[in-house]
Amino acid sequence: MINEAVKIFAPVVVLAVGVLGYSVFGKTQKAPQAPVSEPEAELVKVQAAERFTEEIKIEFDGLVIPYRRINLAAEISGQVTKKPKNLQAGSFVQQDAELLEIDEEFYRLEKERLEAEVGQADAAIEELKTERDNTQKLIDIAQEQYDLAQNDFQRVTALRERGAITRSEYEEEKKAVLTSKNALVTLENKKRQLTEKVRQSEQNKKIAEKRLELAIRDFNKSKLQAPISGLIVEDYVEESDYVQKGTVLFQLEDTSKVEISSSLKMEDFGWLLQAPQSTSAQQTPEVSNGISSAEAYTLPQNDVTVDYDLAGTTYEWTGKISRLAGTGLDPKTRLVPCHVTVNDPLEFHRKDDSSKITSRSPRTLMNGMFVQMTTRVVPAKPLLALPEKGVRPGNMVWISRNGQLEIETIEVVHRQDNLVLIHEEGSPIAPGEKIIVSQLAEPEEGMKVDSESSIAASEETP
Repeated sequence: MINEAVKIFAPVVVLAVGVLGYSVFGKTQKAPQAPVSEPEAELVKVQAAERFTEEIKIEFDGLVIPYRRINLAAEISGQVTKKPKNLQAGSFVQQDAELLEIDEEFYRLEKERLEAEVGQADAAIEELKTERDNTQKLIDIAQEQYDLAQNDFQRVTALRERGAITRSEYEEEKKAVLTSKNALVTLENKKRQLTEKVRQSEQNKKIAEKRLELAIRDFNKSKLQAPISGLIVEDYVEESDYVQKGTVLFQLEDTSKVEISSSLKMEDFGWLLQAPQSTSAQQTPEVSNGISSAEAYTLPQNDVTVDYDLAGTTYEWTGKISRLAGTGLDPKTRLVPCHVTVNDPLEFHRKDDSSKITSRSPRTLMNGMFVQMTTRVVPAKPLLALPEKGVRPGNMVWISRNGQLEIETIEVVHRQDNLVLIHEEGSPIAPGEKIIVSQLAEPEEGMKVDSESSIAASEETP
């Protein structure tokens, strides 16, 4: 009985104990809550956005190339009879220096022969003119004889009408008239022939003179002279070689100037186009946008500073952007090819040192040098300069406005000297606004921020 009673009441007791325990210990105790307070402002470093009053600095690089190279070719055929032994590739020659001689004796003899031919033509012309003058004198005498015979014939005719002379006497006088007239006409024909011969001889003389001019030219070309001062790049002939007309003898490089082959980014090219265009004396028709065809492919002659580093020392030259190298962008690099001209490659100085150096290495800009270049352009529109540290990925900028963080997105137009430049017109940032340059762990729009300068001011204020 007892065991059966235990089996019946034991579950009831356990259930009662569990309900009692839950009612006593099952309720959660609420932790005491601290009074609600506003979050503290984040301490940040700021820099003010300022108007950009300097010039846009465009940096690019390039390779020094020859200003021009001239192929000197033989203008006559013949054997090279003279050539200086020290004249080889790499030699520097002055303008008008004699480079070689091509069979001068042959062309000298040809010149003298044609000079004699011209002299012979002169003598023939003088002889013909003398004969023509003498013929004119005979014509004058024949004219007088004809006039006398004509007068006698008129008297005989009058006597014949009166029957004072015979028919045979009349015919004799008439025959005399015809004879004198025939002599006069013969002399006049001879004079015309002599005049024509003089004209033909003068034409032959002109032909001989032109041939003489050509012979003198060939004689002068038998001595090849340097057209410019420069460096011999290639030497193709030696003494005793036979050369044909048109054979290339030397390749000469003009060292008075050098060019630098370079390429500009399209955005830098746009800055350059803002510079004043050089005026051209040649008037060209304008296109629909008011720009002439010449201006469309002309770069402003901006000054360029050319830097070359040698053994830790930087040397500077002064050049100018001279022209485009083509008509458009390079299809591979998407850059704008251009050339920079250095008018005096011997004139340079050390960077940050005004003393000129012309006797130390490098002595000049040489082909193949890789140089750095800088040019400056005045912006056409007002710009704002922001600290580069304040521009975040995606061109986002954190701004401290009225103690709160605001995020703006900008359009960058240029970067230089740790500054980011944007157009002031239409910009979401005004001059003088505080740009946050320090880092924030979890930046959020509207979060409270405070700069070091404002905190310092509040601590000093009682």
